[in-house]
Amino acid sequence: MSSIEPPLKYDKSFFEYVRKFSGENGVKIVKQLIKRKEMTDEELSNRTGIPLNIVRRTLSILLEHSIVAYRVEPGEKAGWFTYYWRLDVENMMANIKVRKKWVIEKLKTRLEHEKNNIFFKCPAHPHVRMTLDEAMQEDFKCPECGSLLIQDDNQKIIKKLEQILSEVKE
Repeated sequence: MSSIEPPLKYDKSFFEYVRKFSGENGVKIVKQLIKRKEMTDEELSNRTGIPLNIVRRTLSILLEHSIVAYRVEPGEKAGWFTYYWRLDVENMMANIKVRKKWVIEKLKTRLEHEKNNIFFKCPAHPHVRMTLDEAMQEDFKCPECGSLLIQDDNQKIIKKLEQILSEVKE
């Protein structure tokens, strides 16, 4: 079979996207599908060294996330079918765009929350963090230990959120 001409960058972020849903087995399978136009699950198992049942389970996960697609042909034995798997770049790109839009909206919401509020935290319990209104309701005392809350400088959080938002937009 011939190689696919990559319509997108198969870079670190692409493989992280695949890994997020299907782990290292998914990355190994996708790398094989990049090299060849389409392959059966048995060919993928032979080329990756991943047991056939795990290849099938991983392909199912990749299919669920629009990373791969398949076509079916009748097999040599009556009642059997052969599945030929390939990357589903078009659906994958549409799925990535939807996820990207969702992530951008969440980051913008969080950034606005950080910019528009003053926060207080407990020096003894760093996970206790609240807005000025919430801190006032608690009389500026930690609900867990009663320690006096201190103002939290959230400029580092704001800068980090702005950086992440910028990277995601790219």
